[in-house]
Amino acid sequence: MDDVLEKQIFPYLKTEFERELFESALFNLKDKNNKLRLNNFAYAARELTRHFLERLAPDEEVRKAPWFKVYDPQKPTMITREQRIKYAIQGYFSDDYTKNKLHVDLTDVSRNLRKSIDDLSKYTHVNEDTFNVGYDTVFELSLNIMEDILRFFMTVTDAQYKVMKAVYSCIDDEMINQFYIETHDEIDTLATHHEVLGYMVTELTPLDKDEATITMKADGVVSVRLQYGSDGDMRRGDGFEMEIQLPFTSEFVADYKNKQGDVHIISAEVHVDNNSFYN
Repeated sequence: MDDVLEKQIFPYLKTEFERELFESALFNLKDKNNKLRLNNFAYAARELTRHFLERLAPDEEVRKAPWFKVYDPQKPTMITREQRIKYAIQGYFSDDYTKNKLHVDLTDVSRNLRKSIDDLSKYTHVNEDTFNVGYDTVFELSLNIMEDILRFFMTVTDAQYKVMKAVYSCIDDEMINQFYIETHDEIDTLATHHEVLGYMVTELTPLDKDEATITMKADGVVSVRLQYGSDGDMRRGDGFEMEIQLPFTSEFVADYKNKQGDVHIISAEVHVDNNSFYN
């Protein structure tokens, strides 16, 4: 068998059961006296993808997702494969939020994943061309199966990464409210009046992530207009204004698992460093 493919697949297996299942499938495949070894391997491989999806999309969590709808009224607790794939990738996010706000279209991803599972299913059926086949055929078909497994795992992981990367961008946008709505003492003490003109995040660092929230640290620069004197003073030419840039740091918590199916900041602390103003 292909040791390279085996080593590429193993990092995606996070539980002891998943690793044992894969190792047992490989052991079964090497048993040349087993005429069903290819069929059994394909079946175990398909089951492996099922357990992988169930770990990423537990039944209870899928049914709690805002977008979840009962597929069969006679079986209200049943979860379809498409729904499980959807949750594994986009979680609680609504279709509209995922597509229009995160700019991630999962149509092709879901289609490709379903195709991979269907391809695996073909080999689980016992037919003349898959029963008691020779070494060369076993080798070729087992490589196809492992490539399907790896492609399946990589596709899910890559889609999850794209969604989470887009989430970070949305969190960046959410920070606007922290500057434009809230008053910051570090800026307020510098002049009679001030106006935030804009900001730029230079670094966004994930600090922690649990099943519902992400804690982030942001570093950046905020542009501020400082006004000395009242608006009347400014009109009379007795006032003065200037624009400066000040560094800031912020630590905030964003909720990404809610009934709204979006991501939004639920708590934040923004600290503006005004030391450069006095130096």
